[in-house]
Parts: sequence; C-alpha cells; structure tokens
Amino acid sequence: MEDEASVGDNRHSDRVVSGRIVQAGGAGKPYTVVLTHEDGHTSEHACRTMREGEAFIRSVIPSQPKRDTSRDRGPGEA
Repeated sequence: MEDEASVGDNRHSDRVVSGRIVQAGGAGKPYTVVLTHEDGHTSEHACRTMREGEAFIRSVIPSQPKRDTSRDRGPGEA
C-alpha cells in the first residue's frame, strides 16, 4: 500500500480519474482510498476516517473549470 505522500511523486505521469473508499478493517487506519489513474493502474492510500479519505480524493482529482455564466439569458431575452 502506498503512502499519501507518494501521490505527488512522478512515478506515474497520468491523471487520477476516479477514487473510492473501502473499509479495510485495520485498527489504526481502517479505510483505504483506491485511486484509478488514466492509464488504468490503481493505487491505494490508507486513511483513518471516511472524511479524511473523501478530502484526499478531492485533493488529487482535478476539478472541472467553473462554467462561464456571463452570457446566460432567460427564455425570451435577447
């Protein structure tokens, strides 16, 4: 199992495309974050709580850019 710090190293140059949390059952870190990378390989990262795992996934998956709403108009508006 990889350590959380290893995500930042450049062993894999692809992006993380999804993440999930599984219950591992260990005493110290009972949850495992499983990340799926662009090329299909997976990596695992132990965490203490579900909330910690969710935050970790959010930190490594790129967010979509905010949509430009400056040109949005309602029905009938020119």
